[in-house]
Amino acid sequence: MKSLVSGASGLLGREIADAFEAAGCQTVRLMGRNSIDITNTPEIIGFVEKEKPDVIIHCAGFRDLDEIEKNEAQGFAVNTFGTKNMALAAARTGSKLIYISSDAVYDGEKKTGYHEYDLPNPINVYGKSKYMAEQEIRALCQKYFIIRTAWLFGLKGHRENNVIYTIIDKINAGETIQASGDQLCSPSYTLDIAQALVAVAATEYYGTYLVSNKGSASRYEVTRTIAELLGLDGRKVTQADSGKIRLAKRAKNTIFDSIAFSRTFGIDMAFWKDALQRCIAAYKKTGAEN
Repeated sequence: MKSLVSGASGLLGREIADAFEAAGCQTVRLMGRNSIDITNTPEIIGFVEKEKPDVIIHCAGFRDLDEIEKNEAQGFAVNTFGTKNMALAAARTGSKLIYISSDAVYDGEKKTGYHEYDLPNPINVYGKSKYMAEQEIRALCQKYFIIRTAWLFGLKGHRENNVIYTIIDKINAGETIQASGDQLCSPSYTLDIAQALVAVAATEYYGTYLVSNKGSASRYEVTRTIAELLGLDGRKVTQADSGKIRLAKRAKNTIFDSIAFSRTFGIDMAFWKDALQRCIAAYKKTGAEN
């Protein structure tokens, strides 16, 4: 199988590309805007038609929620229109398309966990751009997997955008980290997500799925747990209200309680704390290499 991964220099994209390669797939990596402009329709279609991948994993996107709130047009150009181009390319080549969406498509008002049959209602520009991207895929493709993920941790991608390395750098510099205590989600290890997607890609069980590690936690709980597992001073992590430290409105509850994913693929995801312990153990074992 030949795979093409967009956003392959990012936190999840690099993990996915490595996982597909480890599974024996020939893997083409699009490393970012310097590799190809996903908002250029002829360019992206021409590239995909030349490569003819069996599966496209589309991870590329504009992910800074606060910046997108200030630059709505750019957010929709990259996240929605860029995804439309990838969907057009997948349809023309007959490739399967795996699209990495987000828990930001939900408004967070539900009192229990979200499942695949809850209706999205995004409350910020980022969430709207991701939901509209999903709609483009549904309109243009037949062979697609829309994968909604949660807040991610892992060891790859750019250091400045990686929560683990941010915690290390800030605490070692004597800084205090503010993390929201009012946002609940299902924190997830990029390695677990990537390995799950290798299994998903081998099937034809198309549709929309919620994929995360089990359990729930606030951003504050996860951030403090990371610091403590690293042997750093957890007291340097302080709890804050997301509305006071962030520009874009955040959903208060995006805990996942998937109905379809595990039943469809037979994949039993680990609890987030167990996954985080494996992640930090891997960090220590590899000598803190990114």
